[in-house]
Amino acid sequence: MKSDHKKILSDVFAGVIEKLAFMFSEEVEKEELTESSKNFIKAIMTFTGALTGTLTIVVSENMCSEIAVNILGIDQIEKVQSCDALKEVLNVTCGNVLTELEGDKAIFELSVPTISEINGTGMTTFLNKSDTIGFLVDDGQALLNLSLESYK
Repeated sequence: MKSDHKKILSDVFAGVIEKLAFMFSEEVEKEELTESSKNFIKAIMTFTGALTGTLTIVVSENMCSEIAVNILGIDQIEKVQSCDALKEVLNVTCGNVLTELEGDKAIFELSVPTISEINGTGMTTFLNKSDTIGFLVDDGQALLNLSLESYK
């Protein structure tokens, strides 16, 4: 990922998670991340248009729940609500990143975000991708990866 793309993704995610979920984030070196959870939620979406690629986020199940609690403003949430909240964070982040990269006149087709559960091994594999960015978010951690396949 180009350094300007990384900065855009980092800045946009920080703004989205703050405004949407009332959480504060800080980009950190991946070596600083020490998530002890065994279960993680991965949300991914694709986009085509002026750019083609994917945007992925990975958080622990607990972090996913915390995001949902903050977005929905309720204490008791179900797993489906947690996943939907994470998908919304991803969707808003993706739309804003693409606008920052290509301007507000560019047209994109965005997929519906999909969710999967991954274990610690899957999280470590995702963490070790060269384009993955790590964040401390309040008491948790988030990993994001922007993969651009082509310019049209």
